[in-house]
Amino acid sequence: MSGASESSGRSVLVAEPMRCGEEHQPFNASLLLMCLAAFPGHTILFAAESAHLRAIRAAITDTSRIRFLPVDVAERRATGARRLAGDWGFAGTLRHILRDESPERLILSSVTRELLWALRARVARGGLPPTLAIFHAGLADAVRQRKFYLSHPLLSLRSAIVGAPRDIRFAVLEESIRAAVALKDEAVAARIGVLPHPLPPDLLDPPEPRKLRAGGRVRIGLLGLCSPQKGLFRFLEMAKYARESGYDDLRFEIVGRLHEDVVDASRNYLAYLDRWPSCERIPRGEYVDAVRNLDLAAFLFQGKYYELTASGVLLDCIALGVPLLAMDSPLFRALNSQVGRIGLMVDAGMSHEEVLNLVRSTSKDQYAVMNANLSRLRELRMPDYQSRVLSQNLFS
Repeated sequence: MSGASESSGRSVLVAEPMRCGEEHQPFNASLLLMCLAAFPGHTILFAAESAHLRAIRAAITDTSRIRFLPVDVAERRATGARRLAGDWGFAGTLRHILRDESPERLILSSVTRELLWALRARVARGGLPPTLAIFHAGLADAVRQRKFYLSHPLLSLRSAIVGAPRDIRFAVLEESIRAAVALKDEAVAARIGVLPHPLPPDLLDPPEPRKLRAGGRVRIGLLGLCSPQKGLFRFLEMAKYARESGYDDLRFEIVGRLHEDVVDASRNYLAYLDRWPSCERIPRGEYVDAVRNLDLAAFLFQGKYYELTASGVLLDCIALGVPLLAMDSPLFRALNSQVGRIGLMVDAGMSHEEVLNLVRSTSKDQYAVMNANLSRLRELRMPDYQSRVLSQNLFS
């Protein structure tokens, strides 16, 4: 951390304990925009590792009310004792910042079990300001069967949440995630609010209305880091079926990269794609342009992982108005009920032929309605709009 300086006026501290470089840059930049709107007259202190600070500076036009505090964080993939040691050190850094700056609010833009225990041991006894801790993922460990955490009750995420000081409130990024937690553990859900996932700052300008491609191929894309949980193999099998069965009006693209665990297993399918995955993270501008050129974005979630995990690429599709080809799930049912249909819903029992025929049968008018509904949804995810949720609901 850089040398501490005396606080001037009122402030809110936002701290990122574990992200590096450009990872989570869209969310954290939007979170800072929300804080600027939610707390006028306050200085926003942002504590994170140096490379992440540079990425955030590049994403926000006006940083005059933001002070950037470089700090040491745990290694990105650290686990076990290394994670605990890193978060123990981060909690100590927070204690010094809280003492020197006296912020009125603290927001942890991501959180781990180890950090919660470290905060409880190193900071809570000295007094925390009202605190919001945000979960992007990881809640599966909090709602496992009780036999899992009873053997280690003082180390479990559930105990860390339920036993956290009352000044700490937690948030997830979709209402469907909180509903899924409530079905599994009401005590955990009672500590959790919802801060709907905000649009990234580079996509705040409204896009042009989209039309279904006339006379050309319909482009269907799988986005971001592609894993089995994201529906990678269903997508690849569908691309193979389409190529072999004469669906020449459909093209399949991967806009992103393969998870390292599935590179070898995916290799034989790549010939059926019209855009191949990158070996590394592609530049944000290139990624956005590729998503903008899609007609449909595939969200063929498999298993329960995304039931408790927020999807950043979903926000990109909402921002750009790209309708979804999505597996029926509580998340998409909730979004559809909020603004109307935003894509084509499929279920696990549908054959590749049935899914592809559903895509083919979509009319231009139906597509225009989905695009208009996405425009309504994007207005509800603007950082300025969400600032009211942050200040009035989560910090009321």
